[in-house]
Amino acid sequence: MEAGELFWQRIDPYWNLVVFHDTEESYLTTIRKMPPAAVLLTTAYLCYTEVCNGGYTQYFVNSSGLGALEAIQGFRDIGMERWAELTAKAVKYFGEPYPRMCEDRWKKMGIKDNRDPAQINWKLFEDLDNQFFAAMEGDHDMFDRLVDKYTVESGI
Repeated sequence: MEAGELFWQRIDPYWNLVVFHDTEESYLTTIRKMPPAAVLLTTAYLCYTEVCNGGYTQYFVNSSGLGALEAIQGFRDIGMERWAELTAKAVKYFGEPYPRMCEDRWKKMGIKDNRDPAQINWKLFEDLDNQFFAAMEGDHDMFDRLVDKYTVESGI
């Protein structure tokens, strides 16, 4: 079995439950019904893939950023404390309470229309992005191995 396969086998029943939500309330209601480890793994995965693809800016512009608080704990639980720290620093940009809905994050980022790339400051979190990538130490399978291990340990 390749790294990451076990994670996908076990997380599949929960995947679509977490990804898209109309409101913060619907998201929170949904994750309360899920095994905590499934929530943490799913949100950590979403953060990881978004940051690897377009940095923290992409993560926070997109709807997957609604799970940032859970992603921080997910990174801690799988053993990526550095990613948890970096994500927590990025979250602080938005203030308290953290705005789960992307439209609220867009306002804080100065974006009126996320479909207009010219409005998006892709360098907003550049330093944190670079630190995130450096923490991978060139090991692009690290996340997959860690989530597989945590999947077994958590009993999902």
